[in-house]
Amino acid sequence: MDTSLILQYYATLNLVTLPVNALALLYLYKKTNLIDKFNDWLDRVLRLGDPIPAPPAPEKDAEEEPVEETFTDKEKYLQEKRGVSSLRIKVGDLYYCRLSSRFTSSKMYSLDWYSRNKFVGDVSEDGVFTAFHTGKANVGYQERGNSIDNGNEMYEIEVVPTDPQWFGDEYIQMLACRNKKDVVLSRILDRRILSENIVSHVVVFSGKKQYKTVTLQFNMFGELDKILFELNECDDTKDKKMSEQLLERFDEADIEAEDIKIWFNTITNSQRDDVQEYAFLRRTDDGRRLLGIGAMWREDADLEEFLENIQMAEKNFSDLMPGIEPAEVEAKIEVEPENQPAAVQPANNVPSNVNKPEQENKATSEETQLPENSGKEQPEENESSVAEDEDNTEENPSSESPEENTGGSIPDDDDLPDTEGQNEEEEEEGEEDPVDGNTLDFDAEDTLRAIGDFNE
Repeated sequence: MDTSLILQYYATLNLVTLPVNALALLYLYKKTNLIDKFNDWLDRVLRLGDPIPAPPAPEKDAEEEPVEETFTDKEKYLQEKRGVSSLRIKVGDLYYCRLSSRFTSSKMYSLDWYSRNKFVGDVSEDGVFTAFHTGKANVGYQERGNSIDNGNEMYEIEVVPTDPQWFGDEYIQMLACRNKKDVVLSRILDRRILSENIVSHVVVFSGKKQYKTVTLQFNMFGELDKILFELNECDDTKDKKMSEQLLERFDEADIEAEDIKIWFNTITNSQRDDVQEYAFLRRTDDGRRLLGIGAMWREDADLEEFLENIQMAEKNFSDLMPGIEPAEVEAKIEVEPENQPAAVQPANNVPSNVNKPEQENKATSEETQLPENSGKEQPEENESSVAEDEDNTEENPSSESPEENTGGSIPDDDDLPDTEGQNEEEEEEGEEDPVDGNTLDFDAEDTLRAIGDFNE
């Protein structure tokens, strides 16, 4: 081997290792002080200048006196940083919420517990939280009857599924976060791309042991919008298990359809339930089993709108299911009864026959009125009534003659006291309104006789 050949190998080796050497020198210069030490050593050996002086030691800062922590500062810290307790439970578990020792004053009042996300779980009046679906829910309490109390949150409860290894959770999380296409592709690098449609933003990936393929569709902003799994063939037991997994994450819709089931999840927003994501499990005519999970096609759409247009749940997957006709489906919507005013009931202390005397009086007056053209019977009735009146007069002592009341003698005018002056004075002091014809005079004999007849 001659010298020229050695130089050629040396040049080739330098050219190949040049990028690596440049990156290594850059790293040593930025991250370490080896280059400065080497230059200093070289200057001292070759005497090419003064050595680089060592950097001065940093001056020690004056020691600050420790601030004594007061109870007020610690209480404020606990209130701001640790006021809400975070915990994690599984779907179907219970948790008994109770006040801590810091809220002793609230124990003097009646409390109303509440849950910010009733889809995830709800809390009873006794503070027992029941986990329904996966997600997070903030639980707190309010003082009953206190209109200015905005609530005090006590817990942040995260509900997790019973089977954390379910294959759909990874995709549901990316769908809920609306991950971009590059983020989604970076998380499923172990899947092989089978096909891609740039126009409809659809990408088909190879599957795993639970499913054959998974198809993803992105919206116009590059966010994950729909997921479609083609599941492996399985029996009824595995289908039931799949439904149980979906029920831990969604609510099942009550629909009238064959070969399809639909689920949805909601979030409470402005005192109503808005649908966020939905899912369906479909068995096609050729025997394939398809599981679709998608975002709600309209932002901030309530549950009623979703149920009324539930056929859109599968129609939106037309780009992901070419050649498959959507199933005919209709949801059963519970119609709430209209708020009709309740009938006014009489008070407990008012008898139900309060108007009967008036009606009986009216009926009596109608009965006592003699019909016109009554013929010969009219005089007989008058004579009998006159006879009854005479008998009543004899039996009633109040209807006796003045002679009988006064012992058989009528006093003279001279014996009567002079009341003319007294009546004139009373009339001057205050005159009463004259009695009209519609006012009953209870001192009149006719009125007393009519009252007696009515009572009989």
